Amino acid sequence: RGEQENNCVRLHRAITSNKFFRQKSILVIIAESANDINPMFLSSNIKSMTINIPLPSAQERLDFIKTSMALAQKRSCGFGCQVDEREFARLTAGLTRLSIEDLILQGTSNNPITKKSILNKKEELVGREYSNILEILDASDLSLDDFAGQENGKAYFKEVVIDAIAQDHISIVPKGVLLMGPPGTGKSFFSRCLAGSAGINFVEFKMSKILDKYVGEAEKNLEKAFAVFRALAPVGVFIDELDQALSRGNNDSHSVNKNMFGMFLAELSKPENRGKIIWLGATNYPDKIDEALKRTGRFDKKIPFFAPTNDERKLVFEKRIQKTSPGSANIDYQLLADNTDGFTQAEIEGVVVKALELAIRAGGNVIKQDNLNMALEYMSSAQNERITEMENIALRECNDMEFLPTEYRIRRDKLLGN
Repeated sequence: RGEQENNCVRLHRAITSNKFFRQKSILVIIAESANDINPMFLSSNIKSMTINIPLPSAQERLDFIKTSMALAQKRSCGFGCQVDEREFARLTAGLTRLSIEDLILQGTSNNPITKKSILNKKEELVGREYSNILEILDASDLSLDDFAGQENGKAYFKEVVIDAIAQDHISIVPKGVLLMGPPGTGKSFFSRCLAGSAGINFVEFKMSKILDKYVGEAEKNLEKAFAVFRALAPVGVFIDELDQALSRGNNDSHSVNKNMFGMFLAELSKPENRGKIIWLGATNYPDKIDEALKRTGRFDKKIPFFAPTNDERKLVFEKRIQKTSPGSANIDYQLLADNTDGFTQAEIEGVVVKALELAIRAGGNVIKQDNLNMALEYMSSAQNERITEMENIALRECNDMEFLPTEYRIRRDKLLGN
């Protein structure tokens, strides 16, 4: 506005003049995003070119870390680091060179850099830089073995994601996977386990927080997020409640949504992203997702998630109790499974946490069978008509019977009148 607008006009006139073209001069404009530049400076009549400088790749981070550590060793206060260079490069995926340098400068012989300090600093830097629109999570300590149930899905992903990435057969890796079903059935946890097994980075992308009151800011934030995903590749990008996070918009008041929807579709459809960026969307209502997102080459692999079966509930209890209270013994897991018909993964975890709470309140430090029995009396499952409706929608939307256990295939046939 005002003087700024006048300055833009003056500069544009100057660099489009014959005098400027005859001179051996070049104007370099530096910005975080092309959205920060007035469009008239990007038009073809001024012979402009946009050069995108991405975040450093894994090899570039490693080279930079080696050089920076060598310089840090010469400091008078010394340098200390308990993480090897390659692990340091892996952990700093998504950070700029400046942020990596800040991390290295903080390491001294008395206060060495550790994996925990890197992750804590990274969380702080990413939160500050990307306005909490994304969270880079460490999934290296998880694998699909940590997830009880979904055996067909786990076998599929081992072959077409984990093995395919390891053997560089990226042509069969799906671009987008839609995880659908009632809340609490483990969709987000399954995504993290998949990333851990595949040995790739994992990001939770919070689309609902990307909108901004200033025109152009939402698009700029989305563009920055895409740059991070490319730098993190191979990476799994998880979007919760996809049906609400991404909508096309039907009127002028949703123009930002329209722009972002188009940008997202363009990024999702890029063939060069296959095997590098795996989009993982979760939803309770897949029927409310725009059809453009579900077409072939986008979120076309649709996997239903339901409450665990009796055998799966037994495994869930075993894994949760072993993780929550490692010293627990003499637990009747079959009895627990028999008494929790219809409980979701999250509800079973709630029972285990309640049992630990009861044990500690009674003066103990490990979960016993009596604590679990009492927890079951207090805790109940949120089974209702809406949950059944979500299950039925997931069954109708499922387009690959490989992911359905036999009992659910029969239920689906009845729903469709087959």
